[in-house]
Amino acid sequence: MQGVTAAVVAFIFVCLAIPSLVKNKNQYYVAVIATMAGIFFDAVAHMFPESAPAPRAVFYVLTAFIQIISIVMLILSTGGLTLRELGGDVIEVLRRGETEKEIIIPLSDEAKKKIQANQAAAQRRVDREEKEPEVFKIDDPGVKPPVAPVPPPKRDSAGPLPLD
Repeated sequence: MQGVTAAVVAFIFVCLAIPSLVKNKNQYYVAVIATMAGIFFDAVAHMFPESAPAPRAVFYVLTAFIQIISIVMLILSTGGLTLRELGGDVIEVLRRGETEKEIIIPLSDEAKKKIQANQAAAQRRVDREEKEPEVFKIDDPGVKPPVAPVPPPKRDSAGPLPLD
């Protein structure tokens, strides 16, 4: 139990050294208070003699619950989540086995019509290309041969610019 408390206290001190880690200060302070309560309950449990195991067990169970609360609050405070958001994410992951929710946005009637029109136009293009393939003839007299480019005028060797 002291190892868990030591790790929680160490993380609390890291958060004090690097305050940008803490996204939600209220949850951070709850974790600090819960950790102090856990240390107190552990000290009270050690006050009872070895011959009275029942009160010692009660305080150790309370210390365990307090440590769980501390750890959860530190996770929430550094992650910037609320308890409800964490619970919803955990339940969703357990239910579906995924880490991301699938979001389905219904299409408007305009978007549906546009998609159907695009699909129909694409199908018409495919049908037209299959039924009427375009034929190219190499010896077609109607096609003019490409025109050769005109060479630039020759310059006089007398100067850099032609004066003509």
